[in-house]
This record gives sequence, structure tokens and C-alpha cells, in this order.
Amino acid sequence: MPILLEEDYNMKLPNMHKVRQSFKKDKIDDIEKTINEEFEKESILSTIKPGQKVAVAVGSRGIRNLKKIVKLTIDKIKSLGAEPFIISAMGSHGGGSEEGQREVLYGYGITEEYIILSVYRFYYTNIIIY
Repeated sequence: MPILLEEDYNMKLPNMHKVRQSFKKDKIDDIEKTINEEFEKESILSTIKPGQKVAVAVGSRGIRNLKKIVKLTIDKIKSLGAEPFIISAMGSHGGGSEEGQREVLYGYGITEEYIILSVYRFYYTNIIIY
């Protein structure tokens, strides 16, 4: 089965140009120190209250030391008396399913045993017909 329809082969395309994209290579030398500093900010301290449920969105886009960052973040939220839980923030990764995305998180080492809490995910799908 061909990818293109017969009429697609006759479609005139615009001129193409090579593009090179470069990303900043920011690096945090001391992750734990940085997270502690962030959680000392009044904007965070005044927002997270004891007993509050706090979602921690975890994605799948190549964040170095993600497992450690998630664990430290969860621990800091707990230390403020709140009840953190994880939701995945990865769109179609893991097949776009709850189970698949949980497997992606597990593949990064982000498991209930490691972070000592349940990994939750809320999955909403909006079907839009044009």
C-alpha cells in the first residue's frame, strides 16, 4: 500500500531550505541544592499547604537525572505536609495510554517503591471532528 495517493505525486511543493536548530545546554551542577533553593522561595512556601494534594507532572522529553529530580521534588512536597502524586505529562508516548505511560515512567526508574507513593495518571481524551 503506497503512502502517497497518485494525485500527491503531482503536487507542487514550495522551495525547501536546510535548517539547523541548536538547543541551550543549561546544566545544574547540584540538583539537590537547586531544588532546596526553589522550595525555600516564598512563592512556593505560600502555595503548598499541609494536607493539600499536589500533582507532580512528569514528562518523557530527555530530562537528565529525571528520577532524582522527581524523588527530591516529592520529598520536599511531603516535608511541607502536602500529599504529592504523580501524573504523566507525555502526550502520545507510551502509546498515549495510561498503562503505556506508566511503563515509560517505570522505565525511567520512577516507581512506587522508589518514590514511596502511588503513581497516578489522569487520562482525558477530547475528540474533535472537523
